[in-house]
Amino acid sequence: VTSSWVPQRTFMSPLDKWDPKTLSDTMLVWDLKARTIVQELKGDPVPLAARWMLKPGATYGYNISNGGDSLWMFRMQKDGRFAYKKVADTGKGCLPGDLRQSPDDRYLYVSCIGASEVQAWDIGSPEHPRLHDTVGGIVQANMMHVTYDGRRLYVTNSAISSIDYSPRYALRLIRIGPDGKLKLDPLFTVDFAQAPVGPARPHDMLLN
Repeated sequence: VTSSWVPQRTFMSPLDKWDPKTLSDTMLVWDLKARTIVQELKGDPVPLAARWMLKPGATYGYNISNGGDSLWMFRMQKDGRFAYKKVADTGKGCLPGDLRQSPDDRYLYVSCIGASEVQAWDIGSPEHPRLHDTVGGIVQANMMHVTYDGRRLYVTNSAISSIDYSPRYALRLIRIGPDGKLKLDPLFTVDFAQAPVGPARPHDMLLN
């Protein structure tokens, strides 16, 4: 299952030149052996970050809608077809940028580019996510990675140059408590705005 966004000609243009008609609203289901699309799932505009659940045998996952400020669920049915539905609203102006899950599939984490915050959603009841906690203080929060022990969440804050609205580029750390609550670490900041060649845009990262 893959998400979609906008054509290259759109995101390479200034934001005020974007044509709303080019924004995708489609998730694609693939037959990887045949390398063909077998189903299209229609939802809110600009679906991003398809995340399959990690537990063995899982038949469902989630994605975000950047244009719809929403969280969606896709689930494989017995006949191999997929059902697709909205399961939560992330709040007007959130503009979700990334979606991650905890290693135990208990929580989903949503970064909000527009609201400059990260949300934790309890998915103990998979079809009825519940907002568990929110932490702010990360301007235009975007890509995230969760450590394998589920205790740390690293966040970068650059999408692409045509979307970024703040030059305060940084990598930040959110501590995740045993209760799933979020706390921004005030002592951990990698400041990309002070790079020797000028501000650098941290988009994604890898954890080893």
